Amino acid sequence: MSQIIDSPTNFTESTESVIDLIFTSEKTIIHTNGVAEPFLDQNVRYHCPIYGVFLNFQRPKHAPFYRHIWLFEKVDFNKRRRVAAYYNWESLRDADVETYTANIISEKIAISKICIPNRRVLIKDHDPPPPPSDQTIRLQIRRRKRAYLKARRLTSEHLWNKFIIIKNETTNLIKFAKHKYSLSLADKLKTQHNSS
Repeated sequence: MSQIIDSPTNFTESTESVIDLIFTSEKTIIHTNGVAEPFLDQNVRYHCPIYGVFLNFQRPKHAPFYRHIWLFEKVDFNKRRRVAAYYNWESLRDADVETYTANIISEKIAISKICIPNRRVLIKDHDPPPPPSDQTIRLQIRRRKRAYLKARRLTSEHLWNKFIIIKNETTNLIKFAKHKYSLSLADKLKTQHNSS
């Protein structure tokens, strides 16, 4: 990383200092940069804004990958207890602690796959984040589609009104989910920034 602002940005009666910085790992993507004139007309103490124009700034593309999605709110605890109680845990024992631990972990995952609804999904670069685990949005979209097809087939004013209500509910649910997701990303960035 290198810092590209080299002119002073903050001025007082006796000092000049660079307090505004632009860091980059590649100087070749920067077309131009510098320190602009101050916004306020002050002669003694003033601060100048900085600017930077970047070339070829593109979002990096990531290869598709698989993610295992678990619906933890639908876990069958009774079944999980029964399966774990009747399993022969002694069969996993090994003299090597690492192997013994790996055996236990793999068996716990296998039991969890039986008792917790789960699936493997392909996440592509352009895909939105995985759907909420409660599947509310997906079910609402199906409900909207069924209402639309029924209203189109029977051409009833009552069914069209019902479809419009369901469509508005679906739109609001999607907007709320997107807003909630962006807030969670912002919170994640804030906590990462504060912890570093």
